[in-house]
Amino acid sequence: MLRMTDQECENTTGLEPVAYHEAGHAVVMCLLGVPFEEVSIVKACQSLGHVAWNTPDGYCHASPSQRKKCIMCHLAGVVVGKMLDEPPTRYETDDIQAYQLATYLAKDREDDQEVHCIRNCLETKTKKLIEQTANWAAIEALAGVLLKELTVSAGRVGRIVAEHNPSETDQLLRQ
Repeated sequence: MLRMTDQECENTTGLEPVAYHEAGHAVVMCLLGVPFEEVSIVKACQSLGHVAWNTPDGYCHASPSQRKKCIMCHLAGVVVGKMLDEPPTRYETDDIQAYQLATYLAKDREDDQEVHCIRNCLETKTKKLIEQTANWAAIEALAGVLLKELTVSAGRVGRIVAEHNPSETDQLLRQ
C-alpha cells in the first residue's frame, strides 16, 4: 500500500508512480503464486492505491516459504519506489510491514540485526526478480493499464505477466 499526504489527497494528478508501485506488488505476487483479487490506483482513505490480498491466516503458523513470499510482496513496493527515486515516506508502510513479518523468520524475534539481515536479503531477491527484463516489462505494461482503467483483476494481471514471461505462462494461467 502506498501512503499519501494530505496534499496528495486533494491532487488527482501524478498517478504514474502509484501505478508502478502497485504494479510492482501485483507482478511479484503473480510471479510468486500469492493469490490476490485486484490491483487498484483508486484513492481511498490514506492510500493512493492497493492490491486486495490477505496474508495467510495464522501467519505465525505459516511455512517459512509462505512468510518469505509475503515479505517479498511487501518489499516489491519498496524496490519499485527506490527504482523510481520516490521519497521513502511513499513506501514506508510496506517497509514496516516487511520488517514486522521478517521477525517471524528470525530465530530470536528480538534480535534487530538478524531481522534486518533477513529483510535485506529478501529485498535483494525481490530487486533481482523485478529487474529481470521480462518482469520489469510486465510492471510497465500493468502500470500503463492501471493508468487507463484504475483497477485490474488478478486474472488480467496474470495474463499481462504471462505475455511478458512465456516460460511462466502455464503456471500463471492456472492461478
